[in-house]
Amino acid sequence: YVLVSNTAVDINGITSFGQPRVGNQGLRDFFSAHAPCVLQRVCNRGDIVPTLPPQKPYKFKHVGNVIFIGQDDELSY
Repeated sequence: YVLVSNTAVDINGITSFGQPRVGNQGLRDFFSAHAPCVLQRVCNRGDIVPTLPPQKPYKFKHVGNVIFIGQDDELSY
């Protein structure tokens, strides 16, 4: 809806779950420059998806702060 609407929408935060690396340093810089939007990535330890695609040789980067869900459901930031 947001993509086809002419209505302005304020986005204060984005939370993703198990997100792969989605861009390069330029994308990371772009998102960092558009504060106050808070970007969070929630990852389970041992999940392979957040390690894809490989950083080398493609230089893919994560965007946002990571929150790990550990083996005993503990959260680490």
